Amino acid sequence: MATGVSGSAVSIRREDGQVYLRIDGIGSQTRTIPLPETSGSMSGLIRAVTSEEPLHIAAVRTGGIGDTGNMAELSHALTPDDEFSQYCRNRTLLLIDPSGEGRFDTEDMIAVKCSRPDLMRGKTVFHNLFWDLDGSGSDVFTFAYYDGLAADAVPTPSTCEDGKPRNDGSIDIDIRIGTPVYDYVLSADTVAGVPKDEIIASGKFTGEAHRIDGLAPGTYTLKVTQGGGNDIYGTGGPLYTTYVHDKRIFASGEVSWTVTGTNSNYRLGVEPRISDDITQFGFDVRGDKAYMIIDGHTSLTQFIRIKEGDVLTLGLEGITVSYKLNGKVIRRFTQWNIRAWRLCIKFGTGETHITGLTVNGEPIPDFTHSGNVQVENPKTNTALFTVHVGSECDPTLPNGTEKKEGSLIGWSDRPENGEGNSQGNGNKDDSFQVKPDCTTGIFDVVLEQDQPGDVTLMVFDASGKLVHEQFMEGETTKRSRFEAPAPGVYVVKAIGPDWEKTRKIIAK
Repeated sequence: MATGVSGSAVSIRREDGQVYLRIDGIGSQTRTIPLPETSGSMSGLIRAVTSEEPLHIAAVRTGGIGDTGNMAELSHALTPDDEFSQYCRNRTLLLIDPSGEGRFDTEDMIAVKCSRPDLMRGKTVFHNLFWDLDGSGSDVFTFAYYDGLAADAVPTPSTCEDGKPRNDGSIDIDIRIGTPVYDYVLSADTVAGVPKDEIIASGKFTGEAHRIDGLAPGTYTLKVTQGGGNDIYGTGGPLYTTYVHDKRIFASGEVSWTVTGTNSNYRLGVEPRISDDITQFGFDVRGDKAYMIIDGHTSLTQFIRIKEGDVLTLGLEGITVSYKLNGKVIRRFTQWNIRAWRLCIKFGTGETHITGLTVNGEPIPDFTHSGNVQVENPKTNTALFTVHVGSECDPTLPNGTEKKEGSLIGWSDRPENGEGNSQGNGNKDDSFQVKPDCTTGIFDVVLEQDQPGDVTLMVFDASGKLVHEQFMEGETTKRSRFEAPAPGVYVVKAIGPDWEKTRKIIAK
């Protein structure tokens, strides 16, 4: 960095094989350079090369641009029965009750999702903790984990052309908590010209978001399912000494898993019952190539290219070994060297993430492991939604979502309006209301007061930074509207001459 950043917030982030330099949260292509994930570990260094004035840098943080506010750690290895360990990656929550009564009411509670765990120290880590947002001094907290599927479905209405609706509506599936591989089925409920229960779209997706487009106006039923296979993270080294293996022994069957990334090296297959250090058959995955392991040796000439979402399968039946990609047999071999086997995974360089792992269609109930490894045994869960896709041609048509099953317990936004109560005493003050207007990030503010007077509206983000300020319009009924600059938690204040009212909201 040279000049022109005085007073600015500067961040450097490494993600998905790139390094980004951002000034006040804004990056550019000229400030982005490639750096593969296999380039080793990352460390930070600040050094003044030349300067006309003394160098002064404030508010220095490490660990990611998301590191703001306070941090907390839960020693999951010390909890009774070690029950938090398998959920330490993305399912453990820190629940904050602003009332101070320890009720953890779903309408008033704030839930903070855990960050990346420190597996070597046995810690679940939480960043971005902001205590006592309402100034009552009464926050209490506890820890919980959520083993279900928490998802949202957000429709976008179809556009209008020559007074007729086009079939270009869409539904965005947003996963809040779950495993990274999902199946979905969208069927018609009440759609013009389409029989009821006819399947409109179906498939599989990975990650936290997926869009279904090309939809006509109408009402649909959406089913999103999380599979029940093991979810495993592991970081090893060039000698592949970090491992996990199944404690059970099999004579035949199939091992299957889903690829979630191509930035690491690992070996997954089967090893003989009498020998623990040889992967006899399986796949030696190196980045985006999966080499076949045959009779204990990696074949450098027999490989397949893989991508995120692909399903790899190894089948052993009698003396036949089958290698499959997305259910299709790629190669078959005859072997005479293995009669009983168990599943094994050995981790090389880079962080490996394997999901949907099953043996004979079932997740592995118990592993033996060594090194930097975290294993989750997720349950099979389904979220059902009734989704109304509207039309710009007819604003009276509904455009929204009705969830058929319970929402995530402990989330801080209310399903009906996204508003949180921040009075600290559990009693809602209806004279000050902040509600979304069904447009992403836009909120309407209404204040009822006994006497006319000037009122200032101020909106702060979770770090305490003022992001919006204006005078509210009206006499005894004051109104304002503002747009949240990004998703997150915000504190909204109406400030009079000698009083103030506060609300906490979440912008999705």
